[in-house]
Amino acid sequence: MEIVMNSITNGSDIKSFLKKVTFPYEKQEGVIEYHDIHSERYAVTLNVLNKLDMPVAANVLELAAAPYGMTACLANKFSDLTLANYAERNSVDFVNLDVDGNTRRLKEHRFNVEQDAWPLQERSFDLVLACEIVEHLAMDPMAIFAGANRILKDGGYFLVSTPNAAS
Repeated sequence: MEIVMNSITNGSDIKSFLKKVTFPYEKQEGVIEYHDIHSERYAVTLNVLNKLDMPVAANVLELAAAPYGMTACLANKFSDLTLANYAERNSVDFVNLDVDGNTRRLKEHRFNVEQDAWPLQERSFDLVLACEIVEHLAMDPMAIFAGANRILKDGGYFLVSTPNAAS
């Protein structure tokens, strides 16, 4: 089953789609359960993205991508997807996601969004997603907004979501 990304998506569609994905950390305890629990949240985010009507070739950055459930959905929607995750030292790696035998090799920048200069080119992204990361930023939450603003193209979008309004 392929998710029709330009139509309304629901949690059941996402769960069915994610069952066809082989994740990098799939063998870690709780990863599949995590995706099942968060499938409805993935659907809400995708429905917001569908309203933006972004082209398939949009240059997209997903912050805090691991454990890659939302990433699998985005990789099904966008051809130019870059990932970012936390690390104490700047580094670059690649993440492989397999969906029904089709493997996507995605570049992943690892850095601290609150403390490091983001190792990404200025004005190079059409869309930056920060899904469920803001509530984890304790030192300088505004740094994520400054970093996204620097790398977004004019007219680009910064989509922020959080599961916990009390954080």
